[in-house]
Amino acid sequence: MKHPGTYNGNPLSAAAGVAALAEVSKGDLCRQANEMGRLLRAGLNEVFARTGANWCAYGEFSMVTVVPEYDGPRPDGDDFIPYNNEVAKLDRKIDPKLTHAFRCALLLNGLDFFGWRAMLSGVHTAEDIQRTVVGMERVIGLLRAEKLVP
Repeated sequence: MKHPGTYNGNPLSAAAGVAALAEVSKGDLCRQANEMGRLLRAGLNEVFARTGANWCAYGEFSMVTVVPEYDGPRPDGDDFIPYNNEVAKLDRKIDPKLTHAFRCALLLNGLDFFGWRAMLSGVHTAEDIQRTVVGMERVIGLLRAEKLVP
């Protein structure tokens, strides 16, 4: 939450913060965000399997990470972590050309991730997830047309 200034009493920002914390403390928003994260990971992995893209999605709670150029076993549930959680393989440098094209293809399809990751919020819906999954299938198609995805 934005709170302009240092050590000043901005009552509007403070009131908004208190209201937001009251909503978060109920737990419903966190449960919704986590469920949407689970749905998105499953939907993306279905797209990757169906299209034959060598990508996978994984994560915990409301986070989703897409791993391009993945050569390990396919996800078999939401507790899946690629490469047995080997940091060197998960935190590797991805081809900048592919990363840039991925970003452009996402935006062309009305999607916006931060890099290869996305985070769901408590106001995302199943319809949002479905639009994202459909959009990701189009993203794969665009990247394939550019010969960036086999």
